[in-house]
Amino acid sequence: MLVNATGEDTVTLWYYDSGLRSRRYDYFTWVFLEGRRQSLEEIEAQLSGQQFSAMWSERSTIYGVVEGLEVWGRPSRLAALSREVQRLFGGMVRTYNSSIHAPHRFAAERGLRFFHIEDLSGPEPELPACRVELRRDGREVVHLSVNGRRYGRPSLDALDDLLRSMEESLYLIYNDAVGLSYILTIVRERHGHPWFRLSGPSHYASYGRVSYRPPTISVPAMVCIPSDSFTFSVSGTVGIQTLSRISSLPPERVALSTPGTVVSSMEVSKALFSGILVPDVKDDHEWPKTVLQLYSSDRGGTVLQPEPGIYDDVYEIDFSSMYPSIIVRYNLSPETIRPTQGPSDLPYSVDNSRRGFLSRALEDLLDTRLYYKSIKSDGDVNSLRDTALKWLLLTSFGYTGYKNARFGKIEVHEMVTAIGRKLLARAAAIAMEEGFEVIHGIVDSLWLRGGGSIDRVLERVREETRLDIVLDSHYRWIVFLPSRDGTGALNRYFGLRTDGTYKVRGIAMRRSDMPAIVKEFQARCLSVLSECGSSREFPLYYSRLEEVKRRFMRELRAAPVEKLAVKVRPSRYPGEYSVKNMQRAVAEMVEGKHVAFEPGMEVPVVVSDMGRKVLRASAADQIDAAYYRHLIEMAWEPFSYIIRKKGPDLTAFFPALI
Repeated sequence: MLVNATGEDTVTLWYYDSGLRSRRYDYFTWVFLEGRRQSLEEIEAQLSGQQFSAMWSERSTIYGVVEGLEVWGRPSRLAALSREVQRLFGGMVRTYNSSIHAPHRFAAERGLRFFHIEDLSGPEPELPACRVELRRDGREVVHLSVNGRRYGRPSLDALDDLLRSMEESLYLIYNDAVGLSYILTIVRERHGHPWFRLSGPSHYASYGRVSYRPPTISVPAMVCIPSDSFTFSVSGTVGIQTLSRISSLPPERVALSTPGTVVSSMEVSKALFSGILVPDVKDDHEWPKTVLQLYSSDRGGTVLQPEPGIYDDVYEIDFSSMYPSIIVRYNLSPETIRPTQGPSDLPYSVDNSRRGFLSRALEDLLDTRLYYKSIKSDGDVNSLRDTALKWLLLTSFGYTGYKNARFGKIEVHEMVTAIGRKLLARAAAIAMEEGFEVIHGIVDSLWLRGGGSIDRVLERVREETRLDIVLDSHYRWIVFLPSRDGTGALNRYFGLRTDGTYKVRGIAMRRSDMPAIVKEFQARCLSVLSECGSSREFPLYYSRLEEVKRRFMRELRAAPVEKLAVKVRPSRYPGEYSVKNMQRAVAEMVEGKHVAFEPGMEVPVVVSDMGRKVLRASAADQIDAAYYRHLIEMAWEPFSYIIRKKGPDLTAFFPALI
């Protein structure tokens, strides 16, 4: 079973049966240059006698066949050559296939599959893993755990255990690359191995938020996974293997990539296997539009505004992977989008004389995810596979409009949302025809109240939209909270399902910057309300809710320090702040511990004096109680709203008389 691929000019394929074995291949490949004939002839002449082989050929893009120069050589040399061509010739020459990770390309061109399984629903290969957890105080490791065995400070026994476990494992899962590098250096001094490479930290901005990318470590013959890897954190090694299998991307690269990068890599794999050129730099710019055309085409998804309030017996129906489904079912791809001819309720038309590349590329991913969604059970392997694939589909739509997407185009993005608006409106109309009231809607979801047949609604929507739609939740009751101006908040609600579970969005317990004690407070309040069969019973539980609030207020100072930690994410270096705020104080605190600070780091702190921005990392005895009481008061607002909305109601005591 193929489990990994590494290297560049020499690609090593790693197989695991009863143990790990490898096979090495000298790798020669090619890049394609297309553009002005004179420029290509100059390049051909200059390559003569160098470490490249050039020939004129025809290759396919998603738009059609192009003629150009095919240059063969080593991957490392070809990548450097393409960068130089782009620098010297600019837009006169377009380069293809040069910026693809060599092991990824090697596997994709040959149709190789990592972690192959015969049956989609079959068991996932279980491969040995060495899990290392450690805690540092500056440069000193003060706690080491190997596969759950705790050693405190690293002893010789601990180091030997670590080396033995690494030698027996494929995966190395770690929580601190820098601390692990300290330990592996000691191990290597004693035993002469293992070799490793430590990559430095960085930070990046995405959607206005600065995020920190911590250092990573790699060890030959192992798949190294940071435990804070997004894919690993939501779906474990099962998710990483699932994404590696469907994308032809080696597993360590999957672990270090965002879902968007993985879905883009999957599209690249489909192109390589089909013989379609992959552009290094996308140059299909947005079509010219009038202001009116821009306004009508770039509108995003439909969002209805709910009337704030408490509703009983509510259904929530969701389109399954709506936007990717639209791409696949409606044949949307950069080469199939056309300007509209005559009046139309959509901004563009679609050329259905051929199947679009993007539609084909996403079809397998979509069908696989919908299959896992239909057969999964809580916590089983198919549930983990479904979670991993869900995130790929969520980002696949966004990448259609991303400026650097290899096969993206903004008009595809706009067409997807336009069709989505049309289909949601039709679904709402069907629901009303079947006797339901639409009380809220967000992009691909509707909340309905009424006495009609929900199964009939779902059946009709599937038939008329060609998309799958499912009953996501049936609520005993649901609360849509108001915004500060009194209008309905678009995405702040909580509701109790008929199976006794909650769905919660937009309140404190869902926020990553809230301390655990605040989340625990809201969870306890919801637990009290879970006994309510309908909103009519709310008044019976007001006193219990208020007692929960009083108890949490009383016990603040006695709370464990880990429950008081607030996660702060400074977006700048300390010297770049002009005012003394919490973000600056956190950045200065980190640097004061002689730890290299990077913007975007998420740092847990306990607030001792909010006014003077005094923070302590591990002290609960002198907390700023007023600050934490304020957080509890903020978290109390949704429940205060229920009390104000319902008011005293004696009818709950006399159900037989109503």
